[in-house]
Amino acid sequence: MVRISGPQRIDADNPGSPFTGFNYVDIFPPGDENLDGVPDNCILPGTSTDKEDTWDGITGDLKIDFKPADDHMVYASISHGYKPGFINGNAQGLGCAPPNITALNNAAEETIWAYEIGSKNRFLDNTIQANLTGFVYQYENLQVVSRFDSSSFVQNAPKAQVRGIEFEGIWQPIEDLSLSLVYGYLNARYVNYIGYNFATGQIENFSGNQMVRAPEHTATLAAEYIWSLEGNGRIIPRIQYFVSDSIYFNAANSPDSLEPAYGTLQIRARWESDDDRLFIEGFIENVTDENVRSTRAVGNAVLGRPITVAYEPPRTWGVRIGASY
Repeated sequence: MVRISGPQRIDADNPGSPFTGFNYVDIFPPGDENLDGVPDNCILPGTSTDKEDTWDGITGDLKIDFKPADDHMVYASISHGYKPGFINGNAQGLGCAPPNITALNNAAEETIWAYEIGSKNRFLDNTIQANLTGFVYQYENLQVVSRFDSSSFVQNAPKAQVRGIEFEGIWQPIEDLSLSLVYGYLNARYVNYIGYNFATGQIENFSGNQMVRAPEHTATLAAEYIWSLEGNGRIIPRIQYFVSDSIYFNAANSPDSLEPAYGTLQIRARWESDDDRLFIEGFIENVTDENVRSTRAVGNAVLGRPITVAYEPPRTWGVRIGASY
C-alpha cells in the first residue's frame, strides 16, 4: 500500500500529482492500512540506494557583437544550458509505528534559456572602463538542494526566473592607482514550485518566493596602487569591501533561514619581483570579524529537526609566498 504522507495523501503513481519529481511516500507492511497516528517527523534520510537513471540534453549558444568604435562594443547572446538529474537516496524512518521507508524520487534534469545584452566601453585614454550587462535566465526544473540530517536532497522547481543587471567600473585618476566598483542586482524567484519543507515536515507552495542564496543587491568596492621599487620589484597594496543584501537558505523563505545583509573588509599588501617569478603577500580577511552564516541545515527528525549552521571564516590573517619558473 503506497500513500503520500503529509497534509495531502494521494496516489504516488498519479501522473497528475503536483509533486512529480519528488514523492514523499510511506510503504507500509502488507495488510496494514492504518494511516492514523503516524508522525511526520520520524523520517531519517540518509540510507543507500541502488536506483539508476539516465539523462540527456542539448546545449548551445548564439552571440553577436558590434564595435561602433575601437573603445566601445555592444553584444547580445542567447544560450541553452543543461544539468543532469540527481539520484536521491531512500530514507528509513525510525521511531515510527509502523516502520516506514520514504522514497525520494530522482530529480529531473535542469534546463535554462539565458538571454543577455551588454556593452563594454573605455573612455579618456583608457583611464575609465565601464561595462554594463542585463540578463534574463528562465529555468525549467531548477534543481534546489536541501540539507537534512547531514544528507543532501534535490527537488525540482518546475519554473524559475532570474532577471538582473551587472555593472563594472574602473577608474585610474592617476598613474598606478585603480579604483573599482562592481555592482549586481538580482530579481530571482520561483515561478512555480511545490515541494517538501524539511524544517516543518510539510509539503508547501514556494511559488513567488526568493530563490535560495540569491541576494537582491551586491557590490564590491576596491582600491589598488602599484608602487615601483626601481629594479627591486613592486609593492601592491589593496583594500576591498564587499557588501551583500540579505539571503534565504531555504525555499520557504522562513524567518529563521534569513541571513541579514552584511559587509566584509579585506586588506592585503603584495611584493612582486620584476620578472613576476616571486611574490610575498600579507593579508587580513574579514577585518571587522563579522559573523556570517555560510550554510544552514535541518538536523535529525527524531530530535525535533534542530537547525545547524556553519559560518564563514572569522578575522583571518596570514602570509603567502610563491615562486614560478
